[in-house]
Amino acid sequence: MMRNIRSGNQILENGLSYWSSESLLPPLARMAEFSGFLRANDIPVDTGSLLDVYRVAAAGLLRTRHEFKTGCRLCLCSNKQQWQRFDRLFDAFWQPEGELSDDTVSDSVDSPELPGTSSSGQRLIGMAGTSGSAEQDEEYLGAGDFKALSLADFRFVFDRAEMQRIEQRVEELARRAKRRTARRMRTASRGSEVDLRRSIRCSLRYQGFPVELRYRVPKRRLHRLVLLLDISQSMDVYARLFLRFVRILMTVFDRSEAFAFNTELIELGRGHRRLRESDFENALNLMSKGWLGGTKIAESLDAFNEKHLKRSVDSRTTVVVFSDGCDTARPERLAESVEIIQRSAGKLVWVNPLLGRYAVGQENRWMDPVVPFVDRYVSAHNLESLLVLERELLN
Repeated sequence: MMRNIRSGNQILENGLSYWSSESLLPPLARMAEFSGFLRANDIPVDTGSLLDVYRVAAAGLLRTRHEFKTGCRLCLCSNKQQWQRFDRLFDAFWQPEGELSDDTVSDSVDSPELPGTSSSGQRLIGMAGTSGSAEQDEEYLGAGDFKALSLADFRFVFDRAEMQRIEQRVEELARRAKRRTARRMRTASRGSEVDLRRSIRCSLRYQGFPVELRYRVPKRRLHRLVLLLDISQSMDVYARLFLRFVRILMTVFDRSEAFAFNTELIELGRGHRRLRESDFENALNLMSKGWLGGTKIAESLDAFNEKHLKRSVDSRTTVVVFSDGCDTARPERLAESVEIIQRSAGKLVWVNPLLGRYAVGQENRWMDPVVPFVDRYVSAHNLESLLVLERELLN
């Protein structure tokens, strides 16, 4: 399999270099970004589909742009709606600026006009690349425009219209992740839906007779999520958007609890039905008086450990701490509080929205003592980082 991937990667390098000269990333990385671009635009792409693309490339069938586009369409699209939207998505991501698509005529003949496309101006969410000026004039939010929206640090988006688009996009990402989790299936010996592929494979030991059937059943829901949210003044913008995102994901878990803190710990709510925007606003109003005194993260986590840890956290619980780690106490004391939570939890995810500002290996005196006691250390400063966080929470 790895031999096919390496061979396909080399063919893509040779076959795509002449028309994708603006790309500075190797094809493997570009294909990963392209798959993320498609997923962001409602075309789910899994690892198996990407491997199919590389197998076709390894066979020498993707040596021109048209062949590459056709091969990707065949491997990555699974229904009529995805097929109809694929060409426009492909061009928005891969087309060099100012160059016309060689499939423009065929697009207009083969694909019926969809709502929100052509004259009405289709809006696409991209991952990286370039988009032509003509597309921008038609209000395309394509591959290059992702830098202005999906790669934008939430804290530095001052335009209200842009922030509203980001807020809508954050909730869309969360709802889509919830739907994907709800559709996850596993193989079982009993059920109502036969898994044909597994059943046929199992029948080989019985000379092809279907003696043992395998079934597809929904995967079990995730056990429990506990959120500890830093709502200090420096975290205000990030915390608002993060809460929009995580409160939808909390419904995927059997049980969920949320706490907020700056100088003290308060409970936002138990269960997703009680966690609303008004809960967050009330917490801000109640705790705004503590902003001048700085953030007491270690003290707040100590209060959680003393009052709620035994009741709320067990070996199957995912604990999410949302904070930049800037505390009035020594970082070593914060590390001690975090270590207590990690020993009890199944997984401890620390979300630092300022992480994106640090280069790899750069020293962070606040978080460096804490990170060894964290299972996952991720950011949540833009839309792209929320996609990474989603995988950490739901997988």
